[in-house]
Amino acid sequence: MDLLHKALKVGYVFQGKYFTSELGTPQGSIISPILCNILMHEFDQWMEVKMEEFNKGKRRRTDPEYQKLMRNGRLREAHLAGIQSRLAKDPDYKRMRYVRYADDFIIGVLGSKEDSIHIRSEVAKFLSENLKLNLNLEKTKVTHSTTELALFLGTQIRITPYDKKPYRRVVRGNQEFLMKSNTTVQLVAPVGRIVERLKNRGICRFEGEPTRWNKMIPFDSSHIVKLMWQMWIGISTYYYFANNYKDLSRIHYILKYSCLLTLVSKYKLGTMKKGFKKFGKELQIKDKNGKILASFPDVSYVASKKFYITHEDPIKRLDRLTRVFFRTASNMSSECLICGTTENLEMHHVKHIRKTTEKINKDYWTRVMSFMNRKQIPVCRSCHNKIHKGEYDQIALNKLISPKD
Repeated sequence: MDLLHKALKVGYVFQGKYFTSELGTPQGSIISPILCNILMHEFDQWMEVKMEEFNKGKRRRTDPEYQKLMRNGRLREAHLAGIQSRLAKDPDYKRMRYVRYADDFIIGVLGSKEDSIHIRSEVAKFLSENLKLNLNLEKTKVTHSTTELALFLGTQIRITPYDKKPYRRVVRGNQEFLMKSNTTVQLVAPVGRIVERLKNRGICRFEGEPTRWNKMIPFDSSHIVKLMWQMWIGISTYYYFANNYKDLSRIHYILKYSCLLTLVSKYKLGTMKKGFKKFGKELQIKDKNGKILASFPDVSYVASKKFYITHEDPIKRLDRLTRVFFRTASNMSSECLICGTTENLEMHHVKHIRKTTEKINKDYWTRVMSFMNRKQIPVCRSCHNKIHKGEYDQIALNKLISPKD
C-alpha cells in the first residue's frame, strides 16, 4: 500500500518542471493496468452472475417455414427466400458472452436489441454505484453484428450476413443438397481508419494517394526509411490474425511510396523513377562501405492467422511514431571519443533538449533542428555507464565535441 501511495502521489516532470498528481494515475504508468484489473475484478464476477441469469434454453427452435420447405424437398427455395433453419429471434433461447482487456470490454448478446440496451443500462448502474466509474455511453454502442462493425482493441468484429454465406454441397443418403455454410466471427483490420490517420499525419491525401512526408525531409535517409518500415511492421504484426489481412497491402503501398516520395524530395530527384534507380526496388539506404542501414522491401500478404502479444494499440503506436524526432546518425559510424572502441556505440547528450525547450517551444522547425543538432557525442556502452554513474573523471565532455557539432 505504501508503494501504491508513492506511485500515485509521486507526480511527474515535464519540460524540466515538476507537477504534482491531483487525480488518477499518470498517463502511461506501468501500474495503471494492474490497478485497473484489481478494480474491475468485482465487475468480472458480477458479469459472470449476469450471464448465468441471462442465458436460457439449450437450442434455438427450427423455423417452421424452413422445416416445411425442407420436408417437401424445396430447400433451394428456402435459400433463395433467405429463410434460415433456426429462428433468428427465439425468446426461449438467449446467450451472453463477456471479454475484458484492462479498461476495454465487449459484451456479445444473442437476443433482442432491447436486451442489449437493458444490459448496457445495468452495466452503467453497477459501475457507477459499486466502483464509482462512469461508463462512456458515446463509446458504448449497441451494434448488430451482421450489419454493423463493433470495434474492440483496434479490431472491427462482425458476423457474415446470411445472404453472403457461401454454399456447400451436402449428400444425405441418395439426395444431394446445396446448403448455406455457417461461418465464424470475423476479425477485421480497420484499413479505412488507418488510412484516415495517415492522411491526418500528412503521409497520404484524401483518396489514400501517397504523398511526401514533409516533416521528415530534414532527417537522415536511414531514419526516414527505418521509421516508415517500423510503422508497417507494427500494423502488419498486430493484425496477423485479421480475416482481411491482404487488404493491408493498401497500407504497405501508402507507406512505401510516401517514403519514396519523401526521399525524392530530399534529394531533389524529380520523379519516382529516378528514386527507384537511386535506392533500388527495396529503397535500400547504405553507408559508404556498402552496409545496408535501412530498407523497405515488398512483403507477402498471406496471414499466419496467429495472435502476437503486444501491449499497444496499433493506431496509437502509429500516432506515437509520427511524432518522433531524430538526431543525425552521422556520428554513430565513428568511434568512442573516450576509449576509441568502435563497438556498442551509443549517443550521450551533453546538453539535454529540455534545457532549451522554453526558447524553441513555439517554433516547430526550430525545435526539429534543435533535436537534430543538440550537443551529443558517441561513446561506448561501458563509458556511457561510467558517465551516468558519476565515475567518469577524464577530459571534460564539452571539450570532446568537435567544432562542427
